[in-house]
Amino acid sequence: MANHEFPQKPPTEKIKLPRKRGWLKPFGKVPWKIHYFVVGPKDDNDIVNAADPARQMLTSNTSGGYSLSLYLHYSIPENYKHIVAYHELKEAEITYQEKIDPGQAHYKAAPFTDDYARQYLTSEEFQKFKAWEKNLLDNFKKSS
Repeated sequence: MANHEFPQKPPTEKIKLPRKRGWLKPFGKVPWKIHYFVVGPKDDNDIVNAADPARQMLTSNTSGGYSLSLYLHYSIPENYKHIVAYHELKEAEITYQEKIDPGQAHYKAAPFTDDYARQYLTSEEFQKFKAWEKNLLDNFKKSS
């Protein structure tokens, strides 16, 4: 695995998400503009759902070039959305900077996400977040 120069502590600034969609501030070493969407119950979208509530991917821009698109399902509790967004952005940063498999990046992003979450949640809230997280689908888990 490549060495990386990611900070050992997450940024102190909380990720600010527009209500439903919009452009986010640059994140770490992600080289693209970042567009954010909350996928609601009436949206025609099979990218995310309640069991698999977040996804990031490169999408082409109509004017040329690419953006990083971040999709969050409306079922994510409001106080967890910025944490889930942080995880997806950190995963993208690791994937594209280290040029590694998204599954590896997903697991490498997890401790950074926990550190970030601890900045904004009480100990009790953090435990509730981890319990909620355990009920989600893990697309990268290896079956035995």
